[in-house]
Amino acid sequence: MKNIIVFVSGYGSNLQEIIDKSKNLYKISVVISNKKNAYAIKRAEKANIPVIYSPFVRSKMSREDYDNALANLVCNINYDLIV
Repeated sequence: MKNIIVFVSGYGSNLQEIIDKSKNLYKISVVISNKKNAYAIKRAEKANIPVIYSPFVRSKMSREDYDNALANLVCNINYDLIV
């Protein structure tokens, strides 16, 4: 079974499709959101999927620094694919 990470930032309709289709094909290891109030987080929590909130604050870091922080974050997660 493949492990996947799903990045979300909004309503989560694509996440819901991934959850609904997962069955024995793959496991969602974690959902990562840059928006604290994204409805996708509620969808993940309802499906008992761990959530990581990782905000991008333009005044505090560059986009490159944020991307590097995300890369470091996912290095500590067991995954086969990022969606």
